Amino acid sequence: MLVIVPGGNAPSGSERDLLSRDSFDQYARAVHADGMPTIFDLRAFDGPVFGTFNIGPLASRVSCPEPRTEVRAAQDVEIASLCGPPPRPGPVPADPLEPSSPAQIALGTVLVLAALSIVGFGWARATRLYITAAATLSPAFGLAAFTLTAVALERAGVPLTGSLGPSIVSALAGAGGYVAWNVAERRTVEDPAPEVDER
Repeated sequence: MLVIVPGGNAPSGSERDLLSRDSFDQYARAVHADGMPTIFDLRAFDGPVFGTFNIGPLASRVSCPEPRTEVRAAQDVEIASLCGPPPRPGPVPADPLEPSSPAQIALGTVLVLAALSIVGFGWARATRLYITAAATLSPAFGLAAFTLTAVALERAGVPLTGSLGPSIVSALAGAGGYVAWNVAERRTVEDPAPEVDER
């Protein structure tokens, strides 16, 4: 990466003029070595002179045609290339986080709570809690089941991206709780509490 310092109206021999000459020479060497370096003009560095950078002095130092215009890639970024095809503006980036309405947030909260409760109820009942206590604590059990299952499967090499990995986590976390509950119920039936002789 090269930082090009525009000379502007700096006096000959001044620090800015020397920095500008050195940066131009480095760019010329990069062109001869690589062939197609790209110029980025950033508002954060250029401040009030952003968008006014003259690439003519650079073109005079290399045997490449000067591009007609720079391309405004973003509000604070311009791109130019002295060698190779001129840059073309790409598509407008989509915002990955679209705003949600209060109704969507409320619905999402209810769905998450329902999923945690369904997954955690089996695990809560497997600890021999009463139905009321199990239903109350099922979201906490569900969160723990999701977390532990996801960590174990991720360690085993199952990717947690896309839809397949999370689906496997959900299935194992949910089914495992009800299997454990069924096993606990069978053990309770097979091993009843000892009767106390009151005589």
